[in-house]
Amino acid sequence: MIGRLRTLLTVASVVAIGAHLALAQKTVTHETKDGTTYRVTRSIVQRPVVQTELQDRQQTVYREVLKVLTTETHDTYRTYQTPVIEYQWVTKMHGRWNPFVQPYFTQSYAPVTRWQSRTEVVSVPVTRRQWVPETRTVQVPVTTVRMVREEITSRVALNGPPVGGLAQFHNDPPRTNWQAADSTRR
Repeated sequence: MIGRLRTLLTVASVVAIGAHLALAQKTVTHETKDGTTYRVTRSIVQRPVVQTELQDRQQTVYREVLKVLTTETHDTYRTYQTPVIEYQWVTKMHGRWNPFVQPYFTQSYAPVTRWQSRTEVVSVPVTRRQWVPETRTVQVPVTTVRMVREEITSRVALNGPPVGGLAQFHNDPPRTNWQAADSTRR
């Protein structure tokens, strides 16, 4: 939506500039001393003049205070796995795969390890830096466009003496299509 609005504003400004460029033209025809007639056209047009100048603007920036560091501790939770060893009666079968022995069971009191999740609170040090707002004056380039009226004069020779000052030689032969006697047509 914003892109379409910008496009419409751009087109409107180009049309407005084009309307200012087309102004009335005045054409004057006169004859000079040497007998040549000139057409003199004077046009008044407006052309854009782009001017860029630096202007002071206020800008807020954040600067770090180098010697001021604060360290705080924050409590965080940490989960970890810990082994738990318990003694239990363990039953074991012997001779299962031996065809020459009768299978039998034995029980023994053995340690069994299992893993258990535990959560604890840990204090973590956090170092913070201090930032101070600072206002600066910066120079920003600002471009402006203004229209300037300009007169354009064009001068075109309509007729006059021919090149060299002669219109026709006195002893010119008549203009005909002639062929030399020794040339042959193919």
